[in-house]
Amino acid sequence: MGAVSLVDSHRQWFKAQRGLVVAETPRDVAFCAHPILSPDLLEVPDTREDARFADNPFVTRDPGVRFYAGAPLITPNGEALGSLCVIDLVRRNLTASQGASLRALSRQVVVQLELRRHFALQEEARRSLEESQGQLQEANARLHILSVTDDVTGFHNTRFLHQSLDEFLDETAAPCQPFSLVFFDMDAFKAGVD
Repeated sequence: MGAVSLVDSHRQWFKAQRGLVVAETPRDVAFCAHPILSPDLLEVPDTREDARFADNPFVTRDPGVRFYAGAPLITPNGEALGSLCVIDLVRRNLTASQGASLRALSRQVVVQLELRRHFALQEEARRSLEESQGQLQEANARLHILSVTDDVTGFHNTRFLHQSLDEFLDETAAPCQPFSLVFFDMDAFKAGVD
C-alpha cells in the first residue's frame, strides 16, 4: 500500500492512495504523523516491535499493518506537510535503493505540491489584475465623461467638440458623411452661478 498523506493538528488525510480503504484518520493513530518530526525517512520493519505503533488499532486490528516506511514532505521553507509512505501487512526491510527512491519520490511530491500552489497564486493574481483593470477602465470612462461635459449644464464642452472634429476629419478613417456644426453663445449664461 502507498499514500501521500497530509497531516494537520488533528488528522491525517490522503491526497493520493493505493490499497488503503480509509480517506483519513485522527492524528493520534496516524503513522504519517511520525515522519514529519524528523528530516529523514522513518522505517519500521515490524510495527509490533516499535513502541510508537505496537498498540495502534491499525496494527492490533484490521488491517494488521506490520511494515511502515515514510519519507517526510518538507517544503523549501522547512515546513513538514505530511509524508509519502509505503505500508505492508508483512514484516520487511527496505533496500538502500528502495529507501533512496522513497526519498526522491517524496521530494518530487513536494515539487508538484509547490507547483500547484504557485499556479493557484498565479491564477489569483491574474483574477485580481483583471478586476483592477476593470475598475480602472470604469474610472477612466467616468473621467472621460467628466472631461468632455460641462459641470453646470451637462452639455458637451469644447473639449468634446475638438475630439469629435479630430475623429471626423481624420483622413485615415472611413469616408466622411456631410455634417453641420451649430454654435450657441449665450452671454452671461453662467453668471451668478458659483
